[in-house]
Order: sequence, then C-alpha cells, then structure tokens
Amino acid sequence: SNDVFYVAYADGNIAIKNFQIYDRWGSLVFSNQTGLTNDKTSGWDGKINGVDANNGVYVFIVQAEFETGQYMTKSGNVTLLR
Repeated sequence: SNDVFYVAYADGNIAIKNFQIYDRWGSLVFSNQTGLTNDKTSGWDGKINGVDANNGVYVFIVQAEFETGQYMTKSGNVTLLR
C-alpha cells in the first residue's frame, strides 16, 4: 500500500524547497518546505489537519534544488483512494 505521497527522484536525494498539495477547490491541504527527495517523512499522509482527506484528485507542485543550485519544478495530479 502507498500510505504516504512523497517526492521520489531516481538520481539521488535533493533538497525539497517547496512541496504543496491542493484540493479541487484550490485550498492548500499540505505544505512542506524542508526535507529530501526519497524520504517518506517529507510526504503527505492523506490527512488534512489530522483528519482523513476525502477521496478525490489533488494537485501537487514541488520545487527542489540540486547541489549545483539549479531548481526543478514539477506539478501534476494525485488521486487519493482509501
């Protein structure tokens, strides 16, 4: 099972500078400005303020910084099902 939605990066760990998840109405439900890729503790557990979020599609935006100082930004959708 996938209990946490987190940023995975195959080429090693890079610093997460901004990881946000929004519901379909555009409300921020998760935010993290620290951590590393490939670290489940930096991810979203599917809860909003400690309560299980509703099933549905959520939008994510992640910005990470490589050791070189270059930034990478990715966005997409994640579907939450219980």
